[in-house]
Amino acid sequence: MKSKKFHLPALLMAGMLGDNVLAAQEAGTNDISDQAREMMMSGAQKYDQCLQEQAQAMFNEYEDVRQLADQAMVKCRPTLAELEQNLKDQKLDPGLTAGYVRHARDSAVRHLLPRLMAAKAQAGNAAGAAATGPKSRN
Repeated sequence: MKSKKFHLPALLMAGMLGDNVLAAQEAGTNDISDQAREMMMSGAQKYDQCLQEQAQAMFNEYEDVRQLADQAMVKCRPTLAELEQNLKDQKLDPGLTAGYVRHARDSAVRHLLPRLMAAKAQAGNAAGAAATGPKSRN
């Protein structure tokens, strides 16, 4: 008779590993000073604000919102570098620092893109309405 081997499904295994990773991250964030937490939040906010301002300033230069976001990211790179340096100065774990900087960047871009798409759509609708002029009621 063949012996049956039972294997844990890959998803269950991944879930277990994910819980361990989350627990490790939580343990790491409990060691962060209030000053460092405040710096993290304000740095992420500053980067988000920079992206919004730069995208608004270059809004008419790019049709594609992805190109517009990319250029805003280029212009705001020093703000992100400042956040990273401030976290390094706090002597935080390098992995935590890199992860947080990446999270701040990705989160800001995820907030920016839908706003840009809506603004471009609205600008396109306004331009289309202006080009066709008022509709007559005959």
